[in-house]
Amino acid sequence: MNKTPSYLAFESLIDLSRKAAIAKNLEYSENENYFFCRSFTDLSWYSRVNINSMPVKDEEMLKKIVELCSEPDSPKYLSLAKEDMYEGFEDDLFKAGFVLAKLQKGMLYDLSKAPEYEPEPNVISVSEENIDEWIAACEGSFKKSGTAPAFKIFAKEKDCHFYGYMKDGKMVSCALLNVTNVNGGIHEVGTYEEYRGNGYASALIKTIIREAPGFGCNILSLQASVFGEPVYKRLGFEIVSEIANYKR
Repeated sequence: MNKTPSYLAFESLIDLSRKAAIAKNLEYSENENYFFCRSFTDLSWYSRVNINSMPVKDEEMLKKIVELCSEPDSPKYLSLAKEDMYEGFEDDLFKAGFVLAKLQKGMLYDLSKAPEYEPEPNVISVSEENIDEWIAACEGSFKKSGTAPAFKIFAKEKDCHFYGYMKDGKMVSCALLNVTNVNGGIHEVGTYEEYRGNGYASALIKTIIREAPGFGCNILSLQASVFGEPVYKRLGFEIVSEIANYKR
């Protein structure tokens, strides 16, 4: 398929969902038009239908997506990049019973233009041995729970790299890099509320920028919240799409 910039911003997220489904023998399906995966954890973004592209209205595809999102254990979110959709798609989704849940910005970073960041002494690589501490930092930062089953799967994956920022012997900030081909997807960048505003998350991103080429990456990608967008812009990430997440 033609990997548009907006698709590249989603690619790693789809790959993580695929890895989780395969590891747990769960249902997933994909083609050039959409990706579908059922969840087994409280991480809602592993339970998703992602529309890759629909430049022209496709009644059969819309019908299939509505069916997938109407089942008892249906995905929590229907996600898409507005740039890859036909005019009037949102009205059709509203008519089918969907509501807008949240907006994000798809962002990319060209690693060929990266500055030479110095190593960050407080940033550590996280392995299976200390993944529990990373999970605690992630759940504490985002005030969520039930994530351990998925992250313990990813800790076994050679293409998943976990990072933590240590302060006074405690992991206070976290980030995950998932490598898909040459695309390094950044996920779960968070910091405990009481430690925010000190640049710890930025230090993690700079470490990823420095190390990602060694994993075969030439770009980095992410889906930014309204709060994270300014941070990533300052570091050199560029907006390539507006991501809309709907629920039914």
